[in-house]
Amino acid sequence: MKRITLLTGLLLIVGVVNAQQTITTWLDYNENPVREVNAACKKIITLSGDTSTTIRMIWFQSRYESIEHYCNGFPAGKWLHSINGKVLEEYDFTRVSYLSPSQIKERKVTDTAGIIPASFKGGEAAQLQFLKKHTRYPQIALKNRYQGRSYISFIVKPDGKLTSFGVIKGCNPYLDYEACRVLKSMPKWKPATSNGKPIAYPVIIPVKFTLDDEEESVIDVETGGWGVWL
Repeated sequence: MKRITLLTGLLLIVGVVNAQQTITTWLDYNENPVREVNAACKKIITLSGDTSTTIRMIWFQSRYESIEHYCNGFPAGKWLHSINGKVLEEYDFTRVSYLSPSQIKERKVTDTAGIIPASFKGGEAAQLQFLKKHTRYPQIALKNRYQGRSYISFIVKPDGKLTSFGVIKGCNPYLDYEACRVLKSMPKWKPATSNGKPIAYPVIIPVKFTLDDEEESVIDVETGGWGVWL
């Protein structure tokens, strides 16, 4: 009986090892592959099963380290950036949802008869001012000059509260994260109405992040309106 138990345990260990794969590459300052002796950093990719991936970057001279997790190709879990073990930035992607095609389809409005869409109180100009005031360009995005437009969807409830935030189309995980964060901080909206009665209503906001060529600290956040996807 002990022999059978031991054999079973060994098979389980082998199964775990086979389910996880680690790939290490050595990179120069431009993140191009080089020999270990010439490397400026080490990149470690850990694959767990078919869905989970962890990417760890370790820069030798600055002692800078980053850890990123993905599940099914989408950001997941906590992402960390640190120097000498001291955390500089932390992103909790359990707070950010990337919507599937079926979830996006559920939010489409095909019949708008009698409906007045939900809107930011004060109009689009007030909304743009709010976003510019409260958006913080992530430091890692500044460093790498990440730019683009994140399309975020949410539901405006009949009482004007915002809920069910999700990324419909992302541009970069750090920018998607910030877009969700700042939109979640918005005050209540003026709810949509159907024949005069308040209703829940889906909204899409494209948040654009751009950097000035001469001054990296300049942030330009734009919106493309709050119309639904038809």
